[in-house]
Amino acid sequence: MHLRARPPPFPVSHKRKRCTLPMKPLIIKMAPMVLLTLAVAGCGGGDGNPSGPGTSTAGAVTTQDPGSGNKVASNPGTGIINSTNMKSCNTKEGKVSATGTVTLPADAKGVVKVSVSWVDPKTSSVLAQASQTITDFTAGKPADWSVATDLGKAPGEVHCVLGSTILPAG
Repeated sequence: MHLRARPPPFPVSHKRKRCTLPMKPLIIKMAPMVLLTLAVAGCGGGDGNPSGPGTSTAGAVTTQDPGSGNKVASNPGTGIINSTNMKSCNTKEGKVSATGTVTLPADAKGVVKVSVSWVDPKTSSVLAQASQTITDFTAGKPADWSVATDLGKAPGEVHCVLGSTILPAG
């Protein structure tokens, strides 16, 4: 009995095909894009630090003072959301309130500002906001906080968003 090999279902070629793309026109077409990319990449301040209003360096967010043109801290505090707890937050139309506790770090200096925003989760729009500043606290011990405001007519689902910051005293 003599067995015959079947031909493969696809064409087989043992010859290497040579790339037929013309390289010179391709390089000529790409040169302006490469030059533009290099030019835009070099548009920084030169010192590796971003510049301009609203830029961030080393965790400090700044804005430009319109009167003096100097950069000023737009969030001069230190966030302590991990040590802040919201016990309740109602989201029904009309008067709303939220309560909780905040435990301050042992080395805390300044005042604590706790804020709650009532937000439309579909649009991320802030529908209402309330905050409380705590000046009398003992570091390492929980301090109670509560805020209240008027939500008005809610567009549907509303979420509570908590914020907590230690601000410099003054």
